[in-house]
Amino acid sequence: MTRALQKLVHVGCRELGIDGETRRDLQLLVTGKASMLDMNEGDLTKLVTALKERGFKAHAGKGRAKRPAAKRADVRFA
Repeated sequence: MTRALQKLVHVGCRELGIDGETRRDLQLLVTGKASMLDMNEGDLTKLVTALKERGFKAHAGKGRAKRPAAKRADVRFA
């Protein structure tokens, strides 16, 4: 779970335009730890919450959205 939260932090920072140095400053401000390797699941959750407060909107990322089938049979994949 911690790896998924770390990925979510990176996605949130990318969406908000936060670079690595600023991300580490935010981590230090929110959790008191500059490295995500030193954080536990609770610390990472606090960090994700802080990103959400700053405008990050997490999306369900279970793969790509499935497209509906084409209306014409000759262009549909089997």
